[in-house]
Amino acid sequence: MTSGVTEPVFLIDADLIALGRALKALYPDTIRVVGDRGASSASAKDPSLYRWCREHDAILVTADFNMLRDQAVLSELLRHVGLRAIWLRQIRGQRAQRELERIIGRWSHIRQR
Repeated sequence: MTSGVTEPVFLIDADLIALGRALKALYPDTIRVVGDRGASSASAKDPSLYRWCREHDAILVTADFNMLRDQAVLSELLRHVGLRAIWLRQIRGQRAQRELERIIGRWSHIRQR
């Protein structure tokens, strides 16, 4: 970017591995996929993902809405003030390939702070 503003780093959660790999091919400098070298471990529990994101000033990208329903996980999530997260929700009946195309097509907008 010529404006001097650095792009955010995104950590793609394990429930979006295919999307993460596709985005990483397009944006290798800003996309981290859980389980990749230099990213949070694939077996990491949610609190570890939150810590990793805070330590690396990264935005968590997930489709795991269960974390909002589990009181213990939600409490841990709320303890990480400043954590930024993007929850993706697949439209009912939509093929995963279409979901990937939709997100990738909007990624330049999503990655703007």
